[in-house]
Amino acid sequence: MLNSHNKCSIIKNNFISDENFVSKKYTGLQINKTLNEILLAFCNSNNENEIILDYRYFKVLSNLNCVHYDSIIQHVVDVIRATIEKKELFIIHVCLKSLSLTDIDKYYHFICKISEILKTTFPDKLDKCFIYKAPFIFSQVFTIISVFVDKKTLAKIELVN
Repeated sequence: MLNSHNKCSIIKNNFISDENFVSKKYTGLQINKTLNEILLAFCNSNNENEIILDYRYFKVLSNLNCVHYDSIIQHVVDVIRATIEKKELFIIHVCLKSLSLTDIDKYYHFICKISEILKTTFPDKLDKCFIYKAPFIFSQVFTIISVFVDKKTLAKIELVN
């Protein structure tokens, strides 16, 4: 059985190598077949208490213009619910590769909405949050925002290069 450090290393290496990410444009005929696959690539969990959320697939979903943000949020909530049915707390691995300042502005309302829903729906269920491949601007914004985040939550967040 892999320990937590080894699992995190494997996930980090997958994010760095991009082995599971395929950047391509989806045609209208492909969307119905691949929409669930893209949702699962964006947010999924393993058999334990770990959730993987890959922002690059969120960008693919948002570019399809056929998925409402509420459906994406519901998918994330469903994945977390299924995870905490097995374990009380969850660990989340977030890949922010390709996040830009423009994206933060473009998806600001989505970010606020999903943050509020997760905060109210799953209070004190987060064990640890690992953020991978965060661009420089994110780490700067995070430093500013961290002043307003409670210390208990802040201790659960780790930026991984």
